[in-house]
Amino acid sequence: MAFNIKKGDTSPWMLSTLKASDGTIIDLSNSTVLFEMKLTSRTDVTISAAAQIIDPDAGTVRYVWSATDTQHAGWYKAEFKVTYQDSTIETFPNENFFWVNVYEDI
Repeated sequence: MAFNIKKGDTSPWMLSTLKASDGTIIDLSNSTVLFEMKLTSRTDVTISAAAQIIDPDAGTVRYVWSATDTQHAGWYKAEFKVTYQDSTIETFPNENFFWVNVYEDI
């Protein structure tokens, strides 16, 4: 399932509950989260910015868009990278990516 947003829009936010591949909700207490996204046709990362932890016990995070984040229409791969208190890093989803479709506007 894709997350859809129009070119230049900053809403809705990219909201997710981070889960391990077995479905276990990730405890984000004392962690930081980075949101990364890139056009599928490119190798360089388009966005690499801090995400907000909404509820650490429920594994809920969000990325709040800036207008420049969605300035180019196309299909993007996205992921959240969690750095735990012990400095280990885990990327979500563990398998595949979140798919983001930035649609052209009028």
